[in-house]
Amino acid sequence: MDPVQPTCSAQSARRAPLITLVSASGGVGKSTIALIAAHLTAARGTKTAIVEGDLQFGDMGFWLGLDVKLSSLAQGEACIPVPISAQLDLFKAPILPEVAEEISEATARLVEGSRTSYDLVIADTGQFWSGLTGELLCNSDLVLLVMDQRRSSVYGAIKALELCQRLGIPGARIAFVLNRASGLSRGEIERIEDSLGCEELFRLADGKASVEALVGTGRIEELVEEGASPTSDVESLLAALLPRIGIEFSASERKRARRFFP
Repeated sequence: MDPVQPTCSAQSARRAPLITLVSASGGVGKSTIALIAAHLTAARGTKTAIVEGDLQFGDMGFWLGLDVKLSSLAQGEACIPVPISAQLDLFKAPILPEVAEEISEATARLVEGSRTSYDLVIADTGQFWSGLTGELLCNSDLVLLVMDQRRSSVYGAIKALELCQRLGIPGARIAFVLNRASGLSRGEIERIEDSLGCEELFRLADGKASVEALVGTGRIEELVEEGASPTSDVESLLAALLPRIGIEFSASERKRARRFFP
């Protein structure tokens, strides 16, 4: 990770809240969670932007079947967001991974600038942390630290949490998300909670099959509308967290009843 000396401070009420998703291991479903969350907020009338902070290997544009010639973060602050729905835009990752370092600072400025144009900004990030990751973390109102059931993933989350603490990010801004938690025993869940030292662990059901089938063919709206796993759990996560950063959001009764976890 590049040296980062950002100053973590409270955000102005005039700017949209920024949520950043991070992980310390690949393949935890972070980008899928970001997409589902963004579609859920946009569907409720919250003007939402997703920023692909994984500048090297972000692939949301590919998932959504977008033309590779559309504007991307390779243009830096001149990047034009791609409309995904009436209330949802995507700032797409560049095609060429090698430009990531040179556009990192411009991307950070674009994220801050976009907060005056949207009601909510959701930033996804890559597995490998960079200076941009540090900037996003310190400017975020909420950080989702995502892991899955693998021991290596949980251990990585512990190290990531320690790094967040060294960056000066208040613990109250960090929420812990355990994806693909289906089948874990209560004892296993408690051990993970103890390892992280957290009192609140948001658990998402394992919906890998449905996610790959629908998201992989650009049918993210269908995944959200059908309430397939882990959509209903993401919805409940948002209902718990968004009011804390000033956004009204409540889980629908239909989807709440379909949650895997109580």
